[in-house]
Amino acid sequence: MSATIIADRQLSTKIHEKVITFGINGITTGDRLDTSIAVPFNCQIIKWKISSAVSMDCDFYIKNNGSIITGATRPSMTASTFRGGSNLTGWSPVLLENDIIMISVITKSLSDKAILQLIVRI
Repeated sequence: MSATIIADRQLSTKIHEKVITFGINGITTGDRLDTSIAVPFNCQIIKWKISSAVSMDCDFYIKNNGSIITGATRPSMTASTFRGGSNLTGWSPVLLENDIIMISVITKSLSDKAILQLIVRI
């Protein structure tokens, strides 16, 4: 339903991490245009996290400019309220300023909101 850049953490004078957050409501599958966001800076995805107030199953693709960028280890969770991962094998994790990223829902068991966070390094 929404996408925002909500955090900034400086790891050294040259390395920063930021968090791109998506809120996904409902159980509608497919591309979710309501999650589209223009990336405001060049960055690289280094990990992801999913959280929910209630236990649910969900599985997501992340798209960049209309192309799926997630590999076999895409963001998903089963009967849980939290899951994260940093194994990005098969991903295309580099995002450029003004790329349009969005979520495509493969499955989502409940209409309650799921929060997907991408942790990126700039």
